[in-house]
Amino acid sequence: MQRENRNFDTAENYLLTSLRINRELDNKLNEAETQTELGILYKLTKKNKQSHNAFKAALEYFQKIGAASEITKIEELLT
Repeated sequence: MQRENRNFDTAENYLLTSLRINRELDNKLNEAETQTELGILYKLTKKNKQSHNAFKAALEYFQKIGAASEITKIEELLT
């Protein structure tokens, strides 16, 4: 919601908090989903290196579990 409202700093803070919590809980699926959302946010804000890194982290997990639709989505976002 914050991203859609162009509150990019707030969106980033929420996503980074989510990422930290998911790492603490060792919740890999939610971590990958959060990385995807961070990648989208960073792409919108022209933070290309951070976007690429977030998408790559998410892609690695989704490839590991064989989530074809998520893999396709991220590969499209990486282009």
